[in-house]
Amino acid sequence: MLGEGSEVVTGRIANYSIYLLDSGRYAEAEPLLRQALDTAELRFGDRRSTVLCLNSLGRLLTETKRYDEARQMLERALADAPIAFGDVHPNVAIIQSNMARLLLAVDRPEQAEALLKRAVEAVEKGGHTKEPRIHRVFWRLPNFVRGRARPRTRSAI
Repeated sequence: MLGEGSEVVTGRIANYSIYLLDSGRYAEAEPLLRQALDTAELRFGDRRSTVLCLNSLGRLLTETKRYDEARQMLERALADAPIAFGDVHPNVAIIQSNMARLLLAVDRPEQAEALLKRAVEAVEKGGHTKEPRIHRVFWRLPNFVRGRARPRTRSAI
């Protein structure tokens, strides 16, 4: 039976919140992401869903300049992502890319570059270079090489 707290409903809430996040509707997305994260952690113990919610919430917090909390979320996601997905999964690279974006925002370009390079290496090793979800990982790295790395707005990505 479907109802509040079911895995299906939680997944749909998470997907809708990501749509809101991608649309720049942060105030609407945040409570839904937190609800999905709480449910994934407490009710299901689902590491994959938890990691994806942590990553999305970290993105939102970075976008809204709440860097300390964003770092906590992304560090948790980075710690569990290889366990949940494997070392060379595209989701791991996406989380690394989001952490690199946070590092850029707090003026740590060297750490961001190293993290992005690791992400690219893992994606190439796993044979996921044509994966549509990771285009941002490959797009950001050349900006470092050219010395033009700067935080970008959501609309520029």
